[in-house]
Amino acid sequence: MIKMKKTQAPGIGLIIALAAVLIVVLLVVFLPFGEKTFFGQQYPKPASEARGPKLRGTLFIQQNGSAVTSITQGSSFSICGSDLLANQLVIVGVNGYIPFDQTTTDGSGNFCHPYTRSLSVGAYTATAFQQKGKNWLSISTNFLVTP
Repeated sequence: MIKMKKTQAPGIGLIIALAAVLIVVLLVVFLPFGEKTFFGQQYPKPASEARGPKLRGTLFIQQNGSAVTSITQGSSFSICGSDLLANQLVIVGVNGYIPFDQTTTDGSGNFCHPYTRSLSVGAYTATAFQQKGKNWLSISTNFLVTP
């Protein structure tokens, strides 16, 4: 019979495996993954930044050359924007009505796009989108359609 020399205590492999699992769990809990940091919570983003980037500028409804907040059902109007990104594509429309239309801003960042779809009486939101780098920026305005 051959005798083997014992160099390790039985079960030491199990102890090493449990220690490794414990180290991994501690790393996940205390290192800066997600919202937690080693020293506590990260400083929260301001609400405006958390909602995503917005376009600077103004979006408005225009009828007969004037900015308006309500239009009569069946009348023609335009969705206009000013002080946006110059010479860039704009995706514009009324929320809930697809597809949105495409237009381009002029050299000053202005556009005025005639809206040709008929709207029922009610409250609406017009929105314009422009791409800046990898981000889509938006701007919107509310208006009413009256009988």
